[in-house]
Amino acid sequence: MYELRMRRHAIGALRKMPRRYIRRIRRELDKLAENPERRDIDVAKLRGRPGYRLRVGDYRIIFERDN
Repeated sequence: MYELRMRRHAIGALRKMPRRYIRRIRRELDKLAENPERRDIDVAKLRGRPGYRLRVGDYRIIFERDN
């Protein structure tokens, strides 16, 4: 399992979201931490900058991977 670290502003934004989205995002982040190569999560490499995005409904989570 991989370690996920969130920045302070991301935690603040997450706290302001409706609870149903928080649960859904948490589930998707748990899947990502378990295996970032999973096919059942919507992850894509960003264009024009380093990193990836995880789409959860109307929200996008931008992240980087350290191998």
